[in-house]
Amino acid sequence: MNRCLLPENSRLLLYGDLQGDPELREEIATYLHQIRGVRCSSEQIIIGAGTYHSLDLLFQLLKRDVSCMAVEKSVNNGVKALLEQFRFDLHPLHLESDGIRIEEVYNSKAQAVYVTPSHQFPFGMTLSVNKRIKLLNWAKEHNAYIIENDYDGEFRYNGRPIPSLQSLDNDERVVYVGTFSKVLTPSFRISYLVLPHTLLEQFRLGRHSYDQLASPIFQKTLQLFMQSGDFERHMRKMRSLYHKKHDILLQAIRHVFQDINIDIIGTGSGLHILLRVRNGMNETQLVQTAKQKGVIVYPTSIYTLKQELTATPTVLLGFGGLSEMDIRTGIELLNKAWSAE
Repeated sequence: MNRCLLPENSRLLLYGDLQGDPELREEIATYLHQIRGVRCSSEQIIIGAGTYHSLDLLFQLLKRDVSCMAVEKSVNNGVKALLEQFRFDLHPLHLESDGIRIEEVYNSKAQAVYVTPSHQFPFGMTLSVNKRIKLLNWAKEHNAYIIENDYDGEFRYNGRPIPSLQSLDNDERVVYVGTFSKVLTPSFRISYLVLPHTLLEQFRLGRHSYDQLASPIFQKTLQLFMQSGDFERHMRKMRSLYHKKHDILLQAIRHVFQDINIDIIGTGSGLHILLRVRNGMNETQLVQTAKQKGVIVYPTSIYTLKQELTATPTVLLGFGGLSEMDIRTGIELLNKAWSAE
């Protein structure tokens, strides 16, 4: 390979700085403070090649001190696979309208907790301020860590974005995890960790098998995009676009589903909602009949840590990549698929 194809700073990044491009980390630190209230220096930021890559590093750093981890009872499939790979003793936490049951955290004997407090995946509830404070107190009392996956915290449509859990942390117990895949594109594999200083020290001591896999060219591109102010303008545009799609989806559901008893869950933020459907079909039938009409919806049972039967089947609908016409047409087709013959 002609080494001149890469600028000098990119070659150094490939072989040297495991934390990522220093200038990009400066931009991310400023962005997180402005948008999510995160309090950190650029030195605390570790760039990764996607959320799973970042979590893999984090779990390597935690496995010496964490044997039991309390986890929301439903999590992303990739996260669930990573947790199983590291063989943590998992303690599922039941979900309420305002987030996890805090008393279950206290009863768990866990040394760490994994949460998606701004927009629980997949059910969409937000962890209340009261529970956030209790969770932080638990972490301080037990010298434990809280893993905050803020995968789409930028997209909140009812009022201002809720500050991150990390922004309330005065004792360096929260590890903040974020990604640019939602705000840019999934193929742009740039994620990041914000590490408390105790874990940062372990990282620098090399207590991991971490390789910097995030493309140096992507990192430099993102840094220049953020530095120019174009990223901020892009974010305003995307919030407006997704807000409009979110509202169109809700309007279509409420207008079209007249003869089917449904509950809409997880509205007001993010790029997906859930429908709890009472038409006599089970979850598999809901997914299959929708697919027969050309509409893809997703089961939610696959996200549970421990498989269990649910009284009312619930499916997930994503809308981020759909046009307004696709959304309206899709809901019409779902109504036909799920209506009694």
